[in-house]
Formats: sequence, C-alpha cells, structure tokens
Amino acid sequence: MDDLPQELLCNIIGYITEQKDRKSLCEVSRRFNDFATPFLYNSITLNTAESDLGFLNVKAFSEVSWWVPSLACAIEDAEVEDGDNGNRLKKPKKSSHWDLERDLISILQQLEDNTLLSFSWDLGICIPSTVLGRDGILTTKQRRIECLALTTGGSDEHKIEGSYLPYLLPLNCLRSLSWKSIITVEELYELSDGLLTNSEHLSTLELDLVDFPAVLRNWRECGESSRGNLVAFSVLNLERGQFFVRFPVLEVLRLSQVPFNFAAMEMACALNLTNLRSLKLHNCPGSFALLETASRSLQPIRLTSFELVSVECFKDSYAVSNFLEAFTGLEELYLYLRRREPEITGDYWPSIRHHMSSLKRLVYHIDYIFDPVQEMGEFHLPYKNTITSLPLVDCVGIRDSGYILVSFRTTWVVHWVPEL
Repeated sequence: MDDLPQELLCNIIGYITEQKDRKSLCEVSRRFNDFATPFLYNSITLNTAESDLGFLNVKAFSEVSWWVPSLACAIEDAEVEDGDNGNRLKKPKKSSHWDLERDLISILQQLEDNTLLSFSWDLGICIPSTVLGRDGILTTKQRRIECLALTTGGSDEHKIEGSYLPYLLPLNCLRSLSWKSIITVEELYELSDGLLTNSEHLSTLELDLVDFPAVLRNWRECGESSRGNLVAFSVLNLERGQFFVRFPVLEVLRLSQVPFNFAAMEMACALNLTNLRSLKLHNCPGSFALLETASRSLQPIRLTSFELVSVECFKDSYAVSNFLEAFTGLEELYLYLRRREPEITGDYWPSIRHHMSSLKRLVYHIDYIFDPVQEMGEFHLPYKNTITSLPLVDCVGIRDSGYILVSFRTTWVVHWVPEL
C-alpha cells in the first residue's frame, strides 16, 4: 500500500462512505491519516439541543480545524439538526438564536468559496439571514450548492420575520431541493424563485406545506388570488390550458399537502410525471385526478417507487387501480387509503399483481373498517394469492378489515387489530 500513487489512494478512500470506517482508516498509519482525514470532514453534522438553541455542537470541529486549518477546505456537506449528542457549548437562553447563528457562521466562514455542495437545516425554525438571506454567507459565498434541505416553520418563539426568509434566487445549481414546513406567503414567493431558477436541472424535489388550508388563508389575507390552484398558477407560474414540461430531468418527487385540484393536467405535464422514478403523495388534494391524468396519457410511466397517503374517503375507487395497471416495473409500493365501501378493497389486488415480476416491498393500509369477521372470509384469500404470486417480495405489511398481514419472504402471519 505504501507504493500506491497518491491519486489512486485518494480514489480508493473516496469509495468509503461510513464515517466510522473513515475514522478507523485515519488510525492505520501516518500516511493513511494524512489522506483519510480530509474525507473524514467531508461531511459535518452540527447538533443543537431542541430545548435550547444555544447548545450547538461545534466544539470538536473548532478545536480540530484550529490545529489543521486545511480541514475546513475539505467540507462539502454541512447539516444542522436537533440532537443531544456530542460536546455542547452552553449559551445564554435569552440570546440562544443569536448564539446559534454566530457559531454556525464561525464554521461556514472557514470554507473556501463555492466548495460546499450540500447544506441541510433541520431545526424547524427560521434560518438566519446571515446564513441564507440576501446577503447571507451561503447566497454570496457558496452559490454552487447542489443539494439544499430546509425544515423551517417553528413555534411562536421563532416566527419568521422578513429578514429571516431563505433567499434561493442566487443558488442556481440546485439538483435537489427539499423544503418542509412552508407556512407563509413570503416563503412561497422565495420558493417560486428557487424553482424557476433551477427547473432545468432539478432532479429531486420535496415540498411539505404542512397545513395547506392555513397557507391558502394566509395567501388570501394578503390580497393574493390563487386562481383555482395556488401552487400551480402562483408558485409554478403555469398557465391554465397550457401544457409544457417545467422540470425536464425531475426523477424524484415527494409532495405533502400540495394541491392538484383544478390543475391536474397542467401539473402532471409541468412536473414531467411520466419521467419520474419515485413519487410520493401525502394528503395532496386532487391526487386521484393527477393519477387518472397520468394513467390516461400516452406516455410511458417509469416509476420504481410509489407512495400514496390519503385520509379523504375517495369516490373514484378505480383511479389508483387504473394508475397501477398503466405501467409495470414497480419495486416499492406504499398505499394508505380510506374507503367508503368494503368491496373497494378487492379491486387493488389485481393491480398489485400487475407488478409481480418486480415488486420487492409492499405496504398496504386501508381504513374505515366494517365487520372484520364478515370481511375476513372475503378478502383473506386475495391476500394469500397475491403474496404467493409475488416471488421477489421480501417485506409486506398489510392492514385491512381490522387485520394486519406481515410477511417476510415465505413466512406470513395475520393478526386482528380491534378498531379504537
């Protein structure tokens, strides 16, 4: 190993992804330590205690980077999250938000310009303007970020003010964007700018509006018009009756509380639904209309993972079935639905078996149960037939008619769960 060229050794170390393995490699020898240590700090996670934002886990990194300043140049991924692990610096609670901001800035200032590729803010509070505001360190010094994940929102103590809005317009290299807990009109405007700036090369998109009725109410209170669909016509800037692909390379789409009502066809085209590899819809109003639009299109569907969660009692029992039967190749399928009639349940099993040659993971949950004893005889047999006809499935979880069916490879058990 001592004779390996430096470039080859760095390439080999680059394939090691686990931090504990990188740390072990640093302890092998002085030569390995010199090459592996920058990889150890390639990705850093800063933990802050949920009860006090002034507890920020920066001590360990600050001490190491003071002795080895070049380590800061190796950082490509930074994550700030809730946690209680590691050495923490206690700050006065009265100014904890400012202390959090100061400690984070002290880390980001050590990075070379445009070297940070990924940044995650997972605290559930507003992000400081000095980090991601109009003159923030990320928007002015790290414009080559490719992956950005934000969880904002938060309690009344940390409500977003104008100076704390994320400013996404300068970040024009994003390939992955995740923003959870969007709650204000100002955030929607910033989201719109970020999406339009990166639409041509965005491959992963995750949006969570948390409480869409509240978001819509805030929008209307500001005197804005939703034109039937707030997200479609005001955030994505689509035009009614016009169909064009807004996100040509999008492959992963995860949406929660994002409406498709009155714009299913326009949004299906804009989001390039037929090009997606993974689709997750959580309580999105109008999601059944979106699925029906996709199943009726003449374009092939390439999904390998599909997750649908809806607490609405749907009227069209065939929207999901038609969608599942419109293509093949699913490897993961997760369904959580509410039904109005018992016989609806049986409609899905032929659709699920439509993916028998590829399906590896299945979770099936149907709510609104009638008589579990009566339905057991009617629907237990489709369960068994479906499981035995899915040779590749290694994990199955099913809940219907008050029963749970759990399967791991060839072993499966049915349990009755009484309704609460």
